Amino acid sequence: MRFISIAKIAFGAAALVAALPASANLVSNGGFEDPAISGNFTTYGASSTLGAWTVDSGSIDLIHSYWQPSEGEQSIDLDGNEAASISQVVNVPSAGNYTLSFDMSGNVDGGPSVKALDVLFNGNWVGTATYDTAAEGNSFGNMKYEAKSIGLNGLGAGAGLLQLVSTSPGYFGAAVDNVKMEAVPEPCSIAALGLGVLGLVRRRRASK
Repeated sequence: MRFISIAKIAFGAAALVAALPASANLVSNGGFEDPAISGNFTTYGASSTLGAWTVDSGSIDLIHSYWQPSEGEQSIDLDGNEAASISQVVNVPSAGNYTLSFDMSGNVDGGPSVKALDVLFNGNWVGTATYDTAAEGNSFGNMKYEAKSIGLNGLGAGAGLLQLVSTSPGYFGAAVDNVKMEAVPEPCSIAALGLGVLGLVRRRRASK
């Protein structure tokens, strides 16, 4: 009896995964690269826009060289001169489940040590993310970003309002970068992947 190489099955599975369509990021300017600034940071107050984002209340600091971004050249402090709320309208292409992900750290210039933000969609709370600067020991040269993920389940198709709301009082809030909103793969796609691997196994056996 000949056995099928596990490595070959794994290679086939990887090829099938690569063949599945990539999920598009529905968030625009998720890396806060627009507008491009120079210097350490620039503060933006209520009604200001940063690309697709709008500062709804409070103020944010758009960070350039003050601390390390998680990607690109810029990030934000969700507390500028006070805690802020920012939002943008996203177009949900089809009804279903989505995931919001972002990189989070915290401003170590002052307390509280635990930075927190709420995520809302169409005015409804969907999750909270926190980052503890005391526990993580981050610095401006090494922000030690953590990847955060929050489920947005059962969304309907059409325009929706995504909001990030600081719940940390004061001037020193959550550092946020690399915001993405992507569709969760449908079960049928995963099932198709399994059937594809099974097909590889059967074809391999038939060739012996």
